[in-house]
Amino acid sequence: MPSLRLSADRKSATFPPLGSGEIPQGLIGEVAVDLMSRAAIGIPADFKQAIHAMAKQEQHPLSRFVLDQITQNYAAAEADSVPCAAIPACRAGT
Repeated sequence: MPSLRLSADRKSATFPPLGSGEIPQGLIGEVAVDLMSRAAIGIPADFKQAIHAMAKQEQHPLSRFVLDQITQNYAAAEADSVPCAAIPACRAGT
């Protein structure tokens, strides 16, 4: 994002304000794109933990395998910073 300066931990940001004090319109678009990207990539920790817990408790081998694969696919998506849908194994029907 050229006009948005993110902190190293990506939890805060600054931007050069316009002379009028308004938020630049381009910045709004940049922030929207960044938030959509984060939402597509970041799987909430409690959700991932729940899937992992379900896999541990699952008795049926195929069901356990599927839950384990979901956990691995989420990890791969986050490691590569891509939405899970961009990983072939995450897509329905593969």
